Amino acid sequence: MSTLLKSKFEHQGYAVIKQGIEPELLSRLQQQAQSLLRDAKELAMQGRGLMHIALSQYKGDSSVLRINNLFEYQLNFARLLTHPTIIGAAELLIGEPVLPVYESMVIKHTSSNEAFDWHRDMQARADDAAIITMGIYLDDSLAEQGALKVIPGSHLMLDSVSEIKDRLQLGNISSQDVAVQAGDIVIHHVNTVHGSDKQAASHFRRTIYFEFRSLSHLRSNPRFSDNWLEKRQALCEQLKVKSFKEVDTEITVLPMGFYDEQIKIEAAEYSFAF
Repeated sequence: MSTLLKSKFEHQGYAVIKQGIEPELLSRLQQQAQSLLRDAKELAMQGRGLMHIALSQYKGDSSVLRINNLFEYQLNFARLLTHPTIIGAAELLIGEPVLPVYESMVIKHTSSNEAFDWHRDMQARADDAAIITMGIYLDDSLAEQGALKVIPGSHLMLDSVSEIKDRLQLGNISSQDVAVQAGDIVIHHVNTVHGSDKQAASHFRRTIYFEFRSLSHLRSNPRFSDNWLEKRQALCEQLKVKSFKEVDTEITVLPMGFYDEQIKIEAAEYSFAF
């Protein structure tokens, strides 16, 4: 399975792990996510946390669209960093020890009426190291419900996103819908061109996202300070010594000042028509 996963990822620029999250853990994550969304909405309505919580307004009601600095609001999600499927896949595809660069939750609602146009997570070429985005799906995401769509092999293309969109419209290349079920994990290279349509179904979609990079890359990249790295490593080392299955009975503490230093990662690449 590991050989097949790596082969698909290297060839297509993305890969899917079916039911990477076991049902019992998935149920717990769904409950924690629901509680988190209620708390995040309350914070935002009070005018707090607005730098990291994005809201939408629809017919007088507010909905949470995105939560960045995720561990600040729900530290239990940090335990996913010790999940054998998650960390195993990240280290397999990157080829060495990894750290998460950011963690967030994205929520797509029918009411938000929002689509994500074709884009790359990183405009700069990431040829020096595999940098991956991992999405852990807490809800089903079908093609007719605004599922993720990708252009296979686009992580290897030197064309801009605009040029790739033109090739797509001309029929020279094709895209694929990545329909998944709750508990599935989708991993894509940061240079893979992807997007999603508006949420068309009557329910919403919650996805936890991590970006993983190799430890050696982070140490050599001036964007990431030694202090930032130390705090990330401290959290991961704390998590490693605890039993993953006993998540509800063991206490995890976020290192002091974990989110004090906000890193400006490389810009994404979109295409805009004028």
